[in-house]
Amino acid sequence: MLRGSNDFSSVVEYEGFVQKIIARRNSARSDKLSEEIELLQSLPKKKYYAPEILELTVTKSSTIRLDQVTYSVPSRLIGYTLRAYIYQGSIKLHYGTQLICEMPKIDKSKASAVINYRHIIAGLVRKPAAFTNYHYRDHLFPTIIFRKAYDKLIKIYPVNGTKQYLQILHLAAVNSESEVEAAISILMESNIVPTIDRIKELLHTKSQAKIVVHVDQPVVKQYDSLLELVA
Repeated sequence: MLRGSNDFSSVVEYEGFVQKIIARRNSARSDKLSEEIELLQSLPKKKYYAPEILELTVTKSSTIRLDQVTYSVPSRLIGYTLRAYIYQGSIKLHYGTQLICEMPKIDKSKASAVINYRHIIAGLVRKPAAFTNYHYRDHLFPTIIFRKAYDKLIKIYPVNGTKQYLQILHLAAVNSESEVEAAISILMESNIVPTIDRIKELLHTKSQAKIVVHVDQPVVKQYDSLLELVA
Protein backbone atom coordinates (compact mmCIF):
# COMPACT_ATOMS: atom_id res chain seq x y z
CA MET A 1 0.00 0.00 0.00
CA LEU A 2 2.83 2.40 0.79
CA ARG A 3 4.77 1.87 -2.43
CA GLY A 4 1.85 0.96 -4.70
CA SER A 5 3.18 -2.51 -5.52
CA ASN A 6 4.34 -5.72 -3.79
CA ASP A 7 6.62 -6.63 -6.69
CA PHE A 8 10.08 -6.80 -5.08
CA SER A 9 13.02 -8.16 -7.07
CA SER A 10 14.46 -9.96 -4.03
CA VAL A 11 14.00 -10.63 -0.30
CA VAL A 12 16.90 -8.23 0.39
CA GLU A 13 15.08 -5.40 -1.39
CA TYR A 14 11.91 -6.12 0.62
CA GLU A 15 13.79 -6.18 3.94
CA GLY A 16 15.54 -2.90 3.06
CA PHE A 17 12.16 -1.30 2.26
CA VAL A 18 10.76 -2.38 5.65
CA GLN A 19 13.81 -1.11 7.54
CA LYS A 20 13.53 2.31 5.90
CA ILE A 21 9.89 2.60 7.02
CA ILE A 22 10.81 1.55 10.57
CA ALA A 23 13.68 4.06 10.74
CA ARG A 24 11.52 6.88 9.38
CA ARG A 25 8.68 6.26 11.81
CA ASN A 26 10.99 5.79 14.79
CA SER A 27 12.77 9.07 14.07
CA ALA A 28 9.42 10.90 13.85
CA ARG A 29 8.28 9.46 17.19
CA SER A 30 11.50 9.47 19.20
CA ASP A 31 9.72 10.69 22.33
CA LYS A 32 7.21 7.83 22.25
CA LEU A 33 10.01 5.35 21.51
CA SER A 34 11.85 6.49 24.65
CA GLU A 35 8.72 5.80 26.71
CA GLU A 36 8.47 2.31 25.22
CA ILE A 37 12.14 1.50 25.83
CA GLU A 38 11.71 2.17 29.56
CA LEU A 39 8.95 -0.46 29.70
CA LEU A 40 10.68 -3.16 27.61
CA GLN A 41 11.27 -6.50 29.34
CA SER A 42 14.00 -9.08 28.79
CA LEU A 43 14.02 -10.93 25.49
CA PRO A 44 12.65 -14.49 25.47
CA LYS A 45 15.19 -17.31 25.79
CA LYS A 46 14.28 -18.69 22.37
CA LYS A 47 15.84 -16.59 19.62
CA TYR A 48 13.57 -15.17 16.94
CA TYR A 49 15.52 -16.95 14.22
CA ALA A 50 15.81 -20.25 16.12
CA PRO A 51 14.66 -23.02 13.76
CA GLU A 52 11.89 -25.51 14.28
CA ILE A 53 13.45 -28.99 14.30
CA LEU A 54 11.65 -32.08 13.01
CA GLU A 55 12.62 -35.71 12.39
CA LEU A 56 11.43 -36.91 8.96
CA THR A 57 11.76 -40.15 7.00
CA VAL A 58 12.30 -39.91 3.24
CA THR A 59 9.50 -41.66 1.33
CA LYS A 60 9.85 -44.13 -1.54
CA SER A 61 9.12 -41.23 -3.87
CA SER A 62 12.28 -39.50 -2.58
CA THR A 63 10.25 -36.74 -0.89
CA ILE A 64 9.57 -35.24 2.52
CA ARG A 65 6.57 -33.16 3.59
CA LEU A 66 6.81 -29.99 5.65
CA ASP A 67 4.00 -27.58 6.47
CA GLN A 68 1.74 -29.11 3.78
CA VAL A 69 4.41 -28.74 1.08
CA THR A 70 6.21 -31.70 -0.52
CA TYR A 71 9.96 -31.35 -1.19
CA SER A 72 12.15 -33.71 -3.17
CA VAL A 73 15.52 -34.87 -1.81
CA PRO A 74 18.32 -36.93 -3.42
CA SER A 75 17.07 -40.48 -4.11
CA ARG A 76 20.02 -42.01 -2.22
CA LEU A 77 18.27 -40.87 0.98
CA ILE A 78 15.11 -42.97 0.47
CA GLY A 79 14.25 -44.69 3.75
CA TYR A 80 16.65 -42.58 5.83
CA THR A 81 15.50 -40.44 8.75
CA LEU A 82 16.67 -36.84 8.46
CA ARG A 83 16.61 -33.94 10.88
CA ALA A 84 15.02 -30.86 9.30
CA TYR A 85 15.95 -27.40 10.60
CA ILE A 86 13.14 -25.12 9.45
CA TYR A 87 14.08 -21.43 9.37
CA GLN A 88 12.00 -18.46 8.29
CA GLY A 89 13.06 -18.69 4.65
CA SER A 90 15.06 -21.89 4.32
CA ILE A 91 15.18 -25.58 5.23
CA LYS A 92 18.39 -27.42 6.12
CA LEU A 93 18.42 -31.22 6.13
CA HIS A 94 20.94 -33.09 8.26
CA TYR A 95 21.81 -36.76 8.52
CA GLY A 96 23.52 -37.06 11.87
CA THR A 97 25.90 -34.09 12.01
CA GLN A 98 26.27 -33.83 8.22
CA LEU A 99 24.39 -31.20 6.24
CA ILE A 100 22.83 -33.07 3.31
CA CYS A 101 21.11 -30.27 1.45
CA GLU A 102 19.55 -26.85 1.82
CA MET A 103 16.49 -25.48 0.03
CA PRO A 104 14.24 -22.40 0.14
CA LYS A 105 11.13 -22.72 2.32
CA ILE A 106 8.02 -22.33 0.16
CA ASP A 107 4.75 -20.86 1.38
CA LYS A 108 1.99 -23.46 1.09
CA SER A 109 -0.27 -20.81 -0.47
CA LYS A 110 2.11 -20.51 -3.43
CA ALA A 111 2.94 -24.17 -4.16
CA SER A 112 2.05 -27.62 -2.89
CA ALA A 113 5.27 -29.27 -4.08
CA VAL A 114 8.88 -28.37 -4.89
CA ILE A 115 10.44 -31.12 -7.01
CA ASN A 116 14.02 -30.97 -8.27
CA TYR A 117 14.34 -33.34 -11.23
CA ARG A 118 18.01 -33.92 -10.41
CA HIS A 119 16.96 -35.68 -7.20
CA ILE A 120 14.82 -38.34 -8.88
CA ILE A 121 15.86 -38.62 -12.51
CA ALA A 122 18.22 -41.57 -11.95
CA GLY A 123 15.37 -43.72 -10.61
CA LEU A 124 13.00 -42.70 -13.42
CA VAL A 125 15.59 -43.59 -16.07
CA ARG A 126 15.65 -47.12 -14.65
CA LYS A 127 11.83 -47.28 -14.58
CA PRO A 128 10.58 -45.03 -17.42
CA ALA A 129 7.07 -46.53 -17.33
CA ALA A 130 6.52 -44.78 -13.97
CA PHE A 131 6.84 -41.36 -15.62
CA THR A 132 3.45 -41.45 -17.37
CA ASN A 133 1.47 -41.54 -14.11
CA TYR A 134 4.04 -39.78 -11.94
CA HIS A 135 2.20 -37.42 -9.61
CA TYR A 136 4.73 -34.59 -10.02
CA ARG A 137 5.39 -35.10 -13.74
CA ASP A 138 4.85 -31.43 -14.61
CA HIS A 139 7.80 -30.54 -12.37
CA LEU A 140 10.11 -32.54 -14.64
CA PHE A 141 10.11 -30.01 -17.46
CA PRO A 142 12.77 -27.44 -16.42
CA THR A 143 11.80 -25.08 -19.27
CA ILE A 144 9.24 -24.89 -22.07
CA ILE A 145 11.94 -26.18 -24.46
CA PHE A 146 12.10 -29.49 -22.56
CA ARG A 147 8.31 -29.73 -22.67
CA LYS A 148 8.31 -29.22 -26.44
CA ALA A 149 11.01 -31.87 -26.82
CA TYR A 150 8.92 -34.35 -24.81
CA ASP A 151 5.78 -33.67 -26.86
CA LYS A 152 7.76 -34.11 -30.09
CA LEU A 153 9.34 -37.37 -28.97
CA ILE A 154 6.00 -38.82 -27.83
CA LYS A 155 4.46 -37.92 -31.19
CA ILE A 156 7.26 -39.46 -33.27
CA TYR A 157 8.13 -42.36 -30.94
CA PRO A 158 4.97 -43.32 -29.01
CA VAL A 159 6.61 -46.50 -27.66
CA ASN A 160 9.96 -45.25 -26.37
CA GLY A 161 9.56 -41.46 -26.52
CA THR A 162 9.28 -41.25 -22.72
CA LYS A 163 12.49 -43.25 -22.28
CA GLN A 164 14.32 -40.94 -24.68
CA TYR A 165 13.09 -37.83 -22.87
CA LEU A 166 14.19 -39.16 -19.48
CA GLN A 167 17.64 -39.90 -20.91
CA ILE A 168 17.80 -36.31 -22.16
CA LEU A 169 16.78 -35.02 -18.73
CA HIS A 170 19.43 -37.21 -17.11
CA LEU A 171 22.00 -35.77 -19.53
CA ALA A 172 20.96 -32.27 -18.40
CA ALA A 173 21.27 -33.29 -14.74
CA VAL A 174 24.79 -34.71 -14.98
CA ASN A 175 26.16 -32.21 -17.50
CA SER A 176 24.68 -28.78 -18.22
CA GLU A 177 20.98 -28.03 -18.41
CA SER A 178 21.59 -24.85 -20.43
CA GLU A 179 23.74 -26.66 -23.01
CA VAL A 180 21.21 -29.46 -23.43
CA GLU A 181 18.43 -26.88 -23.77
CA ALA A 182 20.44 -25.02 -26.42
CA ALA A 183 21.03 -28.27 -28.33
CA ILE A 184 17.30 -29.08 -28.27
CA SER A 185 16.49 -25.59 -29.59
CA ILE A 186 18.99 -25.89 -32.46
CA LEU A 187 17.61 -29.27 -33.51
CA MET A 188 13.96 -28.25 -33.33
CA GLU A 189 14.59 -25.00 -35.24
CA SER A 190 16.18 -27.17 -37.94
CA ASN A 191 13.09 -29.41 -37.89
CA ILE A 192 15.14 -32.32 -36.54
CA VAL A 193 13.68 -34.60 -33.87
CA PRO A 194 15.69 -34.00 -30.65
CA THR A 195 16.65 -37.59 -29.86
CA ILE A 196 19.22 -38.39 -27.21
CA ASP A 197 21.74 -39.45 -29.88
CA ARG A 198 21.30 -36.22 -31.86
CA ILE A 199 21.76 -34.10 -28.72
CA LYS A 200 24.88 -36.02 -27.65
CA GLU A 201 26.30 -35.66 -31.16
CA LEU A 202 25.69 -31.91 -31.13
CA LEU A 203 27.22 -31.49 -27.67
CA HIS A 204 30.24 -33.57 -28.67
CA THR A 205 30.75 -31.47 -31.82
CA LYS A 206 30.57 -28.29 -29.77
CA SER A 207 33.10 -29.58 -27.22
CA GLN A 208 35.52 -30.54 -30.02
CA ALA A 209 35.35 -27.12 -31.65
CA LYS A 210 38.48 -25.10 -30.91
CA ILE A 211 39.24 -21.47 -31.57
CA VAL A 212 42.73 -21.09 -33.04
CA VAL A 213 44.41 -17.87 -31.96
CA HIS A 214 47.52 -16.85 -33.88
CA VAL A 215 49.99 -14.61 -32.06
CA ASP A 216 52.81 -13.04 -34.06
CA GLN A 217 56.18 -13.16 -32.38
CA PRO A 218 57.59 -9.66 -31.80
CA VAL A 219 60.69 -8.57 -33.68
CA VAL A 220 63.31 -7.70 -31.09
CA LYS A 221 65.19 -5.33 -33.43
CA GLN A 222 62.21 -3.00 -33.43
CA TYR A 223 62.75 -2.41 -29.70
CA ASP A 224 66.42 -1.66 -30.36
CA SER A 225 65.39 1.10 -32.76
CA LEU A 226 63.16 2.59 -30.06
CA LEU A 227 66.06 2.67 -27.62
CA GLU A 228 68.18 4.46 -30.21
CA LEU A 229 65.52 7.14 -30.56
CA VAL A 230 65.36 7.64 -26.78
CA ALA A 231 69.15 7.90 -26.57
